[in-house]
Amino acid sequence: MVEGFGDALRVMREAAGLSLAALAERAAVSKSHLGNLETGDRQPTAEVAEAVDRALRAGGVLVELAAHERGGGDDMRRRALLHTVAAAGSLGLIDGPHALADMVRHNLLTVAGVNEDWDGVVEDCTNRLVTDPSPLLGTALLTGLSVLRQEIDTATARNRPDLLRAAAGLGQIYGLWLGNVSQVGGANQWYRSAGILADQSGDTSMRVWVRGRAASRGVYESWTINRTLGVVEEALSITDRPTAGMVEAHAARASVAAIVGDPANGRAAIRAMADAAERLPAAELHTLADPIARTLFMSAFLEARVGSLTEAEAACELAEDALTRMPTWLAETRVYRARARVAAGDTTEGLDYALRAVQGVRHDVRVIAVAVRDVLAALPHGYRGDDADALRPYADPNPGPWETLRV
Repeated sequence: MVEGFGDALRVMREAAGLSLAALAERAAVSKSHLGNLETGDRQPTAEVAEAVDRALRAGGVLVELAAHERGGGDDMRRRALLHTVAAAGSLGLIDGPHALADMVRHNLLTVAGVNEDWDGVVEDCTNRLVTDPSPLLGTALLTGLSVLRQEIDTATARNRPDLLRAAAGLGQIYGLWLGNVSQVGGANQWYRSAGILADQSGDTSMRVWVRGRAASRGVYESWTINRTLGVVEEALSITDRPTAGMVEAHAARASVAAIVGDPANGRAAIRAMADAAERLPAAELHTLADPIARTLFMSAFLEARVGSLTEAEAACELAEDALTRMPTWLAETRVYRARARVAAGDTTEGLDYALRAVQGVRHDVRVIAVAVRDVLAALPHGYRGDDADALRPYADPNPGPWETLRV
């Protein structure tokens, strides 16, 4: 039970893996005083509350709880804060102020009788995946999924397919985020779970999207050609109307064609992507950051691997103009542009261009590291140089899909 400041302090301290002595040292408060606060034998002063809140990175939650206990305050908000700490502690989600603050926000909406805008949450996380795929995004996704688990677990929520749809969307994005940080096994498990949740929701668009998006990433995550194209066909068989998942399914087709060296089928897939992207209704955009930019990105990837240097440069130029707000896709496009130059014999310029692209990336993203490996694989046999050595630390250490992709 979390019934007051002392309980909340204990839950947060234990979640942080700190003993009373360790927290006392970090907060510059005596161990005995902290013990008395946790048992409720002492009331927290504003100064002590600020010290332990800062030491535990609680984002002001302990400060506010202490203020409530000293002066009463809004009992509804106090109970919401205590409920949030209890839920976050039981789910292992006390990971600094960001996760806790987001749970506070979710629970305040619940207490107020207001439903969360889950489509908006999915859209925000979709955009963050291509603009700022930081560790904070992973924490935010887990927080949202945990809140959804609580809501779905209630009797009334079982009859709300919108919650299952949101869980499928966030679960899929969490899988993609795990793939970004090289946790490929976990990524594939989340793709499967997202598919199950989407099917249970009965939402056609989400059923197509989780399959199409998994296929477009799966080719980088140990999927075979047959598995990838099988999931593509499964996604496309669900509905004929244009959806974000349809765009992603054709992106998966283009990826396979680019990797196996099949320009004709790759360009056909790009045309199908473009057609679906142009016909998408506005309601589909919450699961796809920018369908036109996504199509141009995939076209650049395809031409950089199977087109002439002229074709690659033209496609990459179009993509770069469209990707200014999507730094992850922009960096990957530039790395593949560099690959096209290396493959065409302009080794020095290509390696320099690739190095400048990856040096501007704020977070480690596996698909970019895979692209760097692809650049190095395109070097002339036996090539040695400081430029290649400078780029090599940015390359994924594992074989790329062009090396391992099987039927």
